[in-house]
Amino acid sequence: MEIIFKPMTADDWTRVAEIYRQGIETGNATFQQETPTWDDWDSVHIKSCRIIAIIENEIVG
Repeated sequence: MEIIFKPMTADDWTRVAEIYRQGIETGNATFQQETPTWDDWDSVHIKSCRIIAIIENEIVG
């Protein structure tokens, strides 16, 4: 199994938001209670530190 890492773009947000939501449900991943919109998330995160992990063409992290 090959893991590919690449910079995250706005086009990736739908899948990343789902992963983010799953993290919120654990109660351990963030202090947020709801998944933010792309615009809200984008405005408060460093642009140079956005990396996604892809396995078999699916964003997994």
